[in-house]
Amino acid sequence: MLYLLSPLLFAEPFDYYIPSIDYKYFDDAMEEAAGASPDSSTEVRLWTLDAEGHWVRAESLLPSLPDVPEKEPVQAPWGGEDLPGEINGFLTSKAVYLSQAHGWIWFDSLGRFSTQRGILYDTIEDFHNAEGSDFYLSAYLENAGAAVYTARERDHNINMAISDNDGVGYTEIGGGFFNGTPGYGFKETSPYLYGENPFRQGSTRRFSATNGGVAQWIPEVPKDGYYAVYVSWKGESDNSKAAHYRIHHLGGTINRFYDQTIHGVTWQYVETLYLEAGVNSLTVELVGDGNDTGKLLSADAVRIGGGMGDVMRNGDLTGRPRWESGALMYTQFNGAPTSVYDPYGYGDGYDPASRSRWADWEHPPGEDAIYLSWHSNAGGGTGTSTYIHDNPYPGSSTLAGLVQNELVDVIRSEWDSNWSDRGVKSAAFAEVSPNSNNETPAILVELAFHDHEWDASLLKEPFFRRDSARAMYRGIVQYFAQKDGTSPVYLPEPPSHLMAIHTSDGIEVSWNPGPSGGLLGDQASTYRVFRSSDGRTWGNGVMVNGTTYIDEVANGETVYYRVAGVNSGGISFPSETVAIKKDPMSEPPILIVSSFDRLEASTLFWEFANPVGNVKRFDPRFINAYDTVVNHASAISEVGYAFDSVSDEQLSSVDLSRYLMVVWVAGEESTADVTFSSTDQGLIEAFWNNG
Repeated sequence: MLYLLSPLLFAEPFDYYIPSIDYKYFDDAMEEAAGASPDSSTEVRLWTLDAEGHWVRAESLLPSLPDVPEKEPVQAPWGGEDLPGEINGFLTSKAVYLSQAHGWIWFDSLGRFSTQRGILYDTIEDFHNAEGSDFYLSAYLENAGAAVYTARERDHNINMAISDNDGVGYTEIGGGFFNGTPGYGFKETSPYLYGENPFRQGSTRRFSATNGGVAQWIPEVPKDGYYAVYVSWKGESDNSKAAHYRIHHLGGTINRFYDQTIHGVTWQYVETLYLEAGVNSLTVELVGDGNDTGKLLSADAVRIGGGMGDVMRNGDLTGRPRWESGALMYTQFNGAPTSVYDPYGYGDGYDPASRSRWADWEHPPGEDAIYLSWHSNAGGGTGTSTYIHDNPYPGSSTLAGLVQNELVDVIRSEWDSNWSDRGVKSAAFAEVSPNSNNETPAILVELAFHDHEWDASLLKEPFFRRDSARAMYRGIVQYFAQKDGTSPVYLPEPPSHLMAIHTSDGIEVSWNPGPSGGLLGDQASTYRVFRSSDGRTWGNGVMVNGTTYIDEVANGETVYYRVAGVNSGGISFPSETVAIKKDPMSEPPILIVSSFDRLEASTLFWEFANPVGNVKRFDPRFINAYDTVVNHASAISEVGYAFDSVSDEQLSSVDLSRYLMVVWVAGEESTADVTFSSTDQGLIEAFWNNG
């Protein structure tokens, strides 16, 4: 148990006293002390008695950690060619290592797997931090051009399929000499026992980067749904730094280019796509069409979906989705050696250190990167704090201050004007320790207190998570701007007030710019209009300078649209979806009004997280993906009627007398969201009175 030497020791720094030192216990003790520290403290320290009965800093008795191993072979310095894809933004050529904090691990005391934190106010720290990071923070950073690497699985889809040169669905096509590289490559041999490395079970194939050869993977999709797509290779110094991956999916073709001299023997996230069950919705190709003569390509495996946890401990599996597993199991699945996820040699792993040690292991020399861990706090307090180590890596303090300021500003502005700013503090957390990661600035965010009723109510709010993610992203942008001597540019907010209607010129799609300034994004300079035939699978989009786009649509064709704002900071999240079915006479009889805007804690869904208990869960695709029009448009299209569609905010701009019917799509809306405003009621009343 922790105990305080005297209740009068609440001062700067904050000293907490523990009776003994145990390695697994240390980080929990540190976190409890941090939660109990007063707002005014700037440093949290643990003390204990040494063998001679003297009070000493507890971390001084911890054994030295072994050095984090370098990936084999050690690669040349990173040159910045490894872009995350077609997005160019302010964070292009930057990398962010994200930790989603706690997850399921094995507890000897329970004789089973459990979350590392319990249920409080219907939520669990192990889940709500990951939900915020996976759905919002990763997207903000990638939309700004950053390469994002996560300590835990980021895809919440419980289905998974793998196509591998050592397994099924792999083909070699065309010119170029293919040869094998045994001992480095993924092979599915699940379940994986402690110490088993799936990226040392298989092999890879190598071929010329310039002779036209193609390595092709066609995974069999288990079930319709959204899947993260991953690729893997073996890093070699003579590999291409612009390896061309071509992804054919139902929405079109995506081209991605990766530096294959680094980030090998692990899963590289590519994109999240809607895929249909079977073998006809996704083909991934590694194409030897480069111009870097003498360089090679490395072909290993393609994975889709997060799947279920298949890393074993003590002869058992979590029985939970992989994304819920602790980092010590995901980093093993991701190819890390035991010295990364079990530095103390416990035989199962040590979760706090595994997160930052994985980042150190994955981070190649020369890559411009930072590490951020998203947590929530406990100990009876309230408010936000950001931690660095008391012997921080250079830049950590600057990064922490910028992120902390952005978080407090947005929470006070949008959620609670009296929100407590607990400041930047230092503590000997393993997760931000240079002993575990001596290569990047590292910070740990304690966003709010999950054991405080008001804080916990905010932690469950989807828009609170979004605002917090945007604030962290903005702090990261400011950090790199200061480091590089530039001015920060933030990606825009999503466009609003969408409309897709028949006009004499063709199908007109229009929108309003998203809000900008203050704690939001910057103004968009251009827009990208995305087109879909089903509202689920999207093409790469068309760049548009204004806020109107005229499209050519065949008679009887149904088309779905969404729009994103673009500037030098990156690309915004997409707008809501609208749809249209072309009428030969440009006189569609139906108008669909999209009026479902609600996304709040009251709409979260319950799940029994066996054996922990019932908990509120968040997945925007299950609650409100802002595509409610899609199902209605599909149904109306199937029975042969043409239609226009419009956001409810834009209803006053539409001549309702053109239509015989209005379909009002409200979803699980509420009066708090102004579902049916007095203005809208007046418009509909006039429409009704006119027959």
